[in-house]
Amino acid sequence: MRKLPAVLTVMAAAALGTALPVSTAHAAADCHDAWSGATPGCMYAYDGANCVGFLGKYAD
Repeated sequence: MRKLPAVLTVMAAAALGTALPVSTAHAAADCHDAWSGATPGCMYAYDGANCVGFLGKYAD
């Protein structure tokens, strides 16, 4: 009986895994303009998802 929750968890994760790569690819496309001007080695911070609300960058 303990295997049932594990099986259901794996099935739920597999179902979500088919939907998430599509949304992840979409998010990457939205941030393309922000990344194209990024300085290598810097960390960039945003207030919202998909590179919305630029807060700043840190070089160290």
